[in-house]
Amino acid sequence: MLHVSGPEGSDLVTAVSLSGVTLRQHATPEAALSAAVPGDAVALLAGQYPNQPQGLSPAIWSRLADAGVRAYVEYPASTPPVPSGEPVRTAWERLVVSSDFFGPTLPSGRILVAHGCTYLPMQATSPHLVAARVAGYDEAVYGLPEAVAPLLFQHGELPALIAASGLSYFIRGRFAPAEDWATVWRAILTWLMPAEAMPPLSWEATVRPSFTEREPLPRDAERQAFGRGCDWYYRSRVLIHPTWSNYLAPKFARGVESGPSVPGYLVNGDGRSGILEGFSAEIDHEGRQNQRYVIRTDCISESAMALALHGEVTGNETSRDVAEGLIDYALFDSLIHQGVRADPYHPTHGLLAWGVTSWAWERAFYGDDNARSLLGMIAVSAVLREPRWGESICRALLANLRTTGALGFRGSRIDIPDFEANGWRHFHDREIVNPSPHYEAYLWACFLWAYRATGYEEFLRKPLAAIETTMAAYPEGWALTNGITLDRARMLLPLAWLVRVDDTPRHREWLMAVARDLLESQVECGAIREEIGGPGQERSAAVESNEAYGTNETSLVQRNGDPATDLLYTTNFAFLGLREASRATGDPELHAAEDRMAAFLTRAQIRSSAHPELDGGWFRGFDYRRWDYWSSSADVGWGAWCLETGWSQGWIASVLGLRALGTSFWELTADLELGQHVPSCLTQMSLGDGGPYRPRPRRRPHLAEGCPYDLKGEPDDRYPDVNRASLTDGQEWPPNAPERWVGWWGTPMVVTVDLGEVRALSRAGAVFLVSGDIGVLPPVRLRVQGGREPEARDWSAEVRPPAAEPGDRWVHAIEVTCAAPAPARFLTIQADPAPELPAWHRSAGLAAWLMCCELAVF
Repeated sequence: MLHVSGPEGSDLVTAVSLSGVTLRQHATPEAALSAAVPGDAVALLAGQYPNQPQGLSPAIWSRLADAGVRAYVEYPASTPPVPSGEPVRTAWERLVVSSDFFGPTLPSGRILVAHGCTYLPMQATSPHLVAARVAGYDEAVYGLPEAVAPLLFQHGELPALIAASGLSYFIRGRFAPAEDWATVWRAILTWLMPAEAMPPLSWEATVRPSFTEREPLPRDAERQAFGRGCDWYYRSRVLIHPTWSNYLAPKFARGVESGPSVPGYLVNGDGRSGILEGFSAEIDHEGRQNQRYVIRTDCISESAMALALHGEVTGNETSRDVAEGLIDYALFDSLIHQGVRADPYHPTHGLLAWGVTSWAWERAFYGDDNARSLLGMIAVSAVLREPRWGESICRALLANLRTTGALGFRGSRIDIPDFEANGWRHFHDREIVNPSPHYEAYLWACFLWAYRATGYEEFLRKPLAAIETTMAAYPEGWALTNGITLDRARMLLPLAWLVRVDDTPRHREWLMAVARDLLESQVECGAIREEIGGPGQERSAAVESNEAYGTNETSLVQRNGDPATDLLYTTNFAFLGLREASRATGDPELHAAEDRMAAFLTRAQIRSSAHPELDGGWFRGFDYRRWDYWSSSADVGWGAWCLETGWSQGWIASVLGLRALGTSFWELTADLELGQHVPSCLTQMSLGDGGPYRPRPRRRPHLAEGCPYDLKGEPDDRYPDVNRASLTDGQEWPPNAPERWVGWWGTPMVVTVDLGEVRALSRAGAVFLVSGDIGVLPPVRLRVQGGREPEARDWSAEVRPPAAEPGDRWVHAIEVTCAAPAPARFLTIQADPAPELPAWHRSAGLAAWLMCCELAVF
């Protein structure tokens, strides 16, 4: 008999009950021990894990010594004679089998994951399970490191197994792999009840694939998968509503990019405030998955594409409206395509920011992210038959084209400081070679599509040259990212569209060579087996040490042969590539491979009633042998269980939508023409000289222009008023020229200006810089005093501007003035800074900056 104490409905009780083993549940450890007779077993589970270790009285430990029972004791505050340490939450540590306790099916060195694992530091000489940072797919390939934490071991003096963590949360906590956790618990129960023949344990996972590998699919399974994949956008609570600002803005301000899901009381948005990136791979002990608090341009456009197709296939008007709102947000209503990118003199003019969550995202321009963003925008434009985005799309295509080198390669990433230091022409003229399909191929595809849509020859010349160079280097000369299958999958799209644009035997040969090599990695179920490249092929090699686990972006496999498929980097893009290639060539082999992949993705789609926010999604990692969500999760940002609104969800759902419509991306967008926008875009983009960026001020005439002034209290040395004329020169410098602004850190700005004569005035004040993100805030009070003589104060007026809000993050200029009630010659303008940065700021409590570039006297 097994006696269990702990929470009602514990996972152990559920699994054991399903197996047919007899058990009794008790309210307390004392009750469980009192009911047990010699030969019985007790399991004392932690009911308040991980917040409160289980406090067991000395009487319970004494009773265990002489009751004639075996015990499993979980998360105890002490294990006599040694007290436990303070709880520790694992970060990159996984669980590793460290003995032969579990039998030959789970040998020493095997890796498991207990999501949200918190453990109590304990002493143990021969533990069966330890927590350790190890590299490997399902075995610790470099062995155990020196630092390990015992998690399951036999007490040295008592007939008890001690668990330093909440191992009984294996169902709700989505511990993985599930089949290995069944082995763990069967071994524990066998040790507890050696006289019983312990049957295998099984249970229904709370998050699982929609279909098994072999069960027949319903006739409409693929259409259902498409619908569920698009409905996921509404269940997952990723569509931002304006009312979410108070929840999200403090996280943006502190640079927090991942955390608990958006609360259920907040309503979904309509796309016009953007969309979150998705879910990270971090899961807690209850199986709840962290959300990614990032607003990425590619995710916005790719999600919009899926929802637009959903509207087209099903007639769902809400999805069409949300898709429209998302593209409006990306192009018009956020900084993605605005700010310096809207300045024709700035070298980034026309480009799309990587994201808008913080400066780290706004400053960066990845070619592949710009490309996928553009593809999403193009698709939505075609599906919704909406022309108003055409000029912006054309400008963005030309902006990426002019920052692509002379040989057709752009490189992986260019940032705003690089652009400003060098100018766009530097990148246009440089002769770099970067045969990396991950970073380059989708821009080539965009350019080939743009050539069809505009007839502009440069859109053909550059990708053709780069593709020829890349295919000449295939495969050994490719600069791989996570592995060779990823880059083959990415290369399919431009090769398929090259056949569309210029159908020659050579171009077909290129396409079929890459496609057939990729299909060598397609397994029977339709998934693409992930494969890494050789040494020296950049990040494509295996994780090289235990210490390197979790320190870089990397593959889901440790070595070739690990049975993982990647739905974020490989299979998703292979699905699109095969769709476009099969439609471009009519090749039956490619069409059959596409069908197999569609069936696999239909089966692997997440099904979960316990976690509706995940139902209908696709995780990154999938083990097609175990038929479970599992792989190495060494990637520093996007681990095995991450779920991306764009890369995975957006493209998988969109290709299923294209299949439902019986078309391809190329055919769907055939009627979209952009040629009429090319001349005006080129004219606008030629305003600058292409050299290093020189910020240009805006002329700002006012009554104090050219007038002398005195400062009471010097500005900070980092932002000085060099020539004592900056504040009245009639020029308002843009926010991205901070060296032209005058700054005070924690002290007020006090300026007395001589207008030269008594002037009739309406208002007076100054222009201030604001950016909550970097701690530059508006003044809390602006006070203006006027008089006819230098020391006179004939009148006084003041205004208190609105306080900075958490969402007031972007660098921008504001004018703050107050009414001037009477004429004056001398004005004293005092701006008082915020006493300190507010609680929502990542540097809360420090002094706030006050930045001014020009007085404003009218």
